[in-house]
Amino acid sequence: MGNGASTSSSADADPIAAILRVLRKGARFLVCSHARSDGDAVGSALALGMLLRQMGKRADLVSATRIPDHYWRLPGADSIRTELRVHGPRDATILLWVSLRSKGELNVAAIAARLGGGGHENAAGCALEGPLRCAIHQILGELRSALAGFTAASA
Repeated sequence: MGNGASTSSSADADPIAAILRVLRKGARFLVCSHARSDGDAVGSALALGMLLRQMGKRADLVSATRIPDHYWRLPGADSIRTELRVHGPRDATILLWVSLRSKGELNVAAIAARLGGGGHENAAGCALEGPLRCAIHQILGELRSALAGFTAASA
């Protein structure tokens, strides 16, 4: 191909196409956001839920903690359930990722990159698989490491 496009047919070659295949094929989805959801997490969950429903799919929106009161006026916010455990068959589970922010003194993109994500120096994120306690342990470990280097460099 003259335009430099890859001709590979593996799912890894085009992750967007792989995601679209799952969304088109599945009928029932679980959309989860992180605990203590911020506006990005609530808005992303609601938008994805609306998209899936418009596609004729069932979308269960769940958060481990109650969403903050000021987000309840968003359209569809009442469809987000607060649950620690979710049971039942699903075609796919969609996890919204960890969001890291800085006020310019700590490079959160480097932390996110070590966790398999990316972003900008002041706003970055990543997705972690596994139990919540393991994800928290990973994040705290990276933050401790980054802060140890940060305090050593400022001394």
